[in-house]
Order: sequence, then structure tokens, then C-alpha cells
Amino acid sequence: MFDRLAAGDYPATVNIKRTKNSIVLLVILALSLHAQEHSGSYVEVLAKAEEGDAVAQRSLGLMRGTGQGAPKDLAEATKRLRKSADQNDAPAQSALGMMYRDGQGVDKDDIQALTWFRKSASHGDAEGQYLLGYMYSDGRGVPRDYAEGVAWFRKSAEQQNAAAEYALALYYSQGKGVAKDYVEGAKWAQKAADQNYADAQVGLGGAYFSGRGVPKNHVEAAKWYRKAAEQGNALAQGTIGAMFANGDGVPRNYVRAYMWDSLAEAQGDRTARDNIESLEHRMTPQQIAEAQALAQEFSNHNQLH
Repeated sequence: MFDRLAAGDYPATVNIKRTKNSIVLLVILALSLHAQEHSGSYVEVLAKAEEGDAVAQRSLGLMRGTGQGAPKDLAEATKRLRKSADQNDAPAQSALGMMYRDGQGVDKDDIQALTWFRKSASHGDAEGQYLLGYMYSDGRGVPRDYAEGVAWFRKSAEQQNAAAEYALALYYSQGKGVAKDYVEGAKWAQKAADQNYADAQVGLGGAYFSGRGVPKNHVEAAKWYRKAAEQGNALAQGTIGAMFANGDGVPRNYVRAYMWDSLAEAQGDRTARDNIESLEHRMTPQQIAEAQALAQEFSNHNQLH
């Protein structure tokens, strides 16, 4: 048997602690907002911003924060986001809060981050609600309060925010802020997984693997692990690799097992490294070469996207 923990509890790597930093999140905001509003050149957006337009100020802040369409300058990004946030632009308030939370362009300040997340959440912004829930759940800028965190996650999840949906899945599975309920946890994990949220796909795979909250079904588990693996999730890559090696939920295929374990090992997964060594004793040199080529092809494709 090839080793891999595929438990029903949701993975500790969940983005409830929002491991992505503020710059990564600004890129996400830029992609989702900038393309729709003031999508002209830097000069055009700057002109609008200088006229005091709140959305243009936010767009300019995102451009300067990410380096997309303008030279990257975190201090200037913070300045522009503040101008927009002061005009009650909720996405700018969320972005400014992230800058304070992570100390990007400003001194790190959880109280300021909490203040801006609260303002954004009060305007009904789903990201702001999620981030405010994160602050409560992690005890940053405010005493830790899981129940209050869950309340804000729920508000955000009801607007189909995938990160918030998965936060609810995690908290229901652990009984934090709510009574432990694996069925409810699986329901929220499914919602987030359906939005292609990789951590949720891993969690849902674990639920199907162990039968927590859903009927045990290793074929379904493999399906969700593979979806997350295709997004580059190392835990999922190692898990689906072990499932291919064991013929568990999928037909046994050492080439595919080696491919996925190689990708996981490249991201620091030690269990995948051990599994690769075991696989090498069962594979021909040609099979190993084929698996390595597949792993390289996957890596090259994902670097281009």
C-alpha cells in the first residue's frame, strides 16, 4: 500500500487563515473588478482618479499594487485605495484592510485592518464579510470569537463567496462556533467545490473517502482530489497519486501515480517522495520516463497560465 492520509476532516491548509497575501488578493480583485470598470489605460484611469472618481481611485490602487498596467508601488497603491475607501467604496475598503493586515505599503496594523473590513462588510461586500469573519476567528484586532466569525462567514457564503463557503465547511466539521455537523459541512464544501475552490475540492474528496457527511465513495473522492490536483494543490496531487498507485477509486496506473507524486514532491510533499521511491521499484525505465514527461508537461502548461 502506498501511504497517504485521506481523512474526512478538512485539510489544515484551508485558506481560512487566508495564506494568500494581500498582493495576491489584489491581483484577484484587479482581475474581477478592473476589467469591468475603468479598464482604459493608466493615463485614462489616472485622469478619472484625479477628478475624484472613487472607482477610478480603486482601479488605480489595484494597478499600482499589482504592477498590472502601471509601475508597482505599494505606498502609492495604499494612498489611492484610501482615497476610494474614504468615499465608501466597499471593494477598496476590503483591499485597504488587506494592506494593513499584511503590512503591505503601510505598517502592519490589525486594528486598522479590522476597521476597514468592518466598513466593507457593513456595505454588504462579500469579501469584506469573509475577511471580517477571518479576523474574529483568528483573534486579530479583536478577541477570538468563533461564533461571530461563523456569522460573518455565513453572510458572505450566502453571496456565494467560495472561501466563506469552505470556511463554514471547516467550522462545521470541527464544531467551532457551531455544533459539529458533518452533513452540513459537506454541504458547504460541495458549494465551494462547485466553484472550483481547490481546498474545498480536497475537503470534499476527504469526506467521500471516509464517508463523513456523505456516503463513502472512493470513486467520487478520487474525482474531487483530481480536480484539486489539476489546480496545483500539492495535498491533492499526492493523494490522487497514492490512489492511482493503490488502484483505489481509480484503475491502478503507476505512470499516473508517479506523475502526480512527482508534482506533489516538487512542492515539498515528503510522503510523495517516499511513494516515488516505492514506485521506481515497480516501474520500467520507459514508464518512469513517460511519467516524468507528463509531469513536466503539466508544469509547463500551468506556468503559462
